[in-house]
Amino acid sequence: MEGGYRAAFSLYAEQAEKNPKFRKIYAEWLNFREDIVTGFRVAEASFESSLYSLYKT
Repeated sequence: MEGGYRAAFSLYAEQAEKNPKFRKIYAEWLNFREDIVTGFRVAEASFESSLYSLYKT
C-alpha cells in the first residue's frame, strides 16, 4: 500500500511539473487534503477505536 501511495504521488509531481493546469489543481488539492486529513482523524477516531475493539473481541 505504501508503494502505491508513493508511486501515485511521484506521478502527480511529474505531471505537475509538465502541465500548468494540473499543477494549479494539484496544489489546491494538496492544501485541501492537508486540511481534511487532520479533521478526518479527529472526526473518525472514536469510530476507528470502536471497530478496533470489535475486531479484537
